[in-house]
Amino acid sequence: MSQKKNIKKLKLKNHEWINIKKTGREEVAWLESKSDFHPLHYEDCRGKAQHPKIDIADNYAFIALLFPLYNKSTRTIEAAEVDFIITKDTLYTVHDNLLKPLMDMDTIVNTDKTFSLPPKNKTSAVLLYIIIKKLLDYCLPMLDHMSEDISDIEKHLFNGKKEKKMARELLGVKRNIVNFRRTLGSHKNILKKFTETKKPYLRTSIMAPYYIDLIEQTKQIWDLIETHRETINALHETNESIQNDQMNDIMKTLTMFSIIIFSLTLVAAWFSMGADGGRPFINSENSFWIVMFIEFIVIMAILIFFVRKKWLK
Repeated sequence: MSQKKNIKKLKLKNHEWINIKKTGREEVAWLESKSDFHPLHYEDCRGKAQHPKIDIADNYAFIALLFPLYNKSTRTIEAAEVDFIITKDTLYTVHDNLLKPLMDMDTIVNTDKTFSLPPKNKTSAVLLYIIIKKLLDYCLPMLDHMSEDISDIEKHLFNGKKEKKMARELLGVKRNIVNFRRTLGSHKNILKKFTETKKPYLRTSIMAPYYIDLIEQTKQIWDLIETHRETINALHETNESIQNDQMNDIMKTLTMFSIIIFSLTLVAAWFSMGADGGRPFINSENSFWIVMFIEFIVIMAILIFFVRKKWLK
């Protein structure tokens, strides 16, 4: 794919969106030739899945955010990085073109009601709000899918079937929840810091209500993922309790069999002692059946003992 295909421009009334869909050397080199940002921010654009951050300069702001991305082949949630560079009249987005909301620029712009603002208020900060909102909305289907997985696990878990499979599913969902939380953990603080910035080129005073809405949305997403985390932890503990109970039943059954076999072995050993006079009933023609009857009595006594102790159900 050529460099030009990886760099798309969308010209709006008072500002421009430059969408760089690949963080390769050529694309970042093009960005360096067309702008004058700090060298470290160009290095950040080349990096992969760094920690979220925000840097405010005199004439631009740099924001790096991570968003969850569901990998269908591995059934895991991974982190996709998006770097935003906001100037007075231009918004740069740098990413690996993995997130669907960033693949169609026209759809993002034309389907958001924020563009009902007066033209003089439409700045790159408005466009930043729209894009982040679309990316946060993109998280909701993943949360719904996660909720369905939890419901399926709960249904199968309490049916008492496929405990081992459910244990694997539980661990998979727990891993995805951890990855999801790690990805969105810094959004609220970064958006709050951006909203509180008083740089004239950002015009955050006009956009403050919109960014507060984004902060509230991140809180709602965080609350949902926290609910999922508590639910899956409770189901994990329940599954462990069920497996422990089953293991206890198995150990109890094996112990009872061991006691019975040990008792029968002891009786058989007593009658097989070789000392003179040490084998009662040895001269009787019914000695075999006498020993069998005694062992039967021993078995019945042990079983009655188990029943009275309520060890047998």
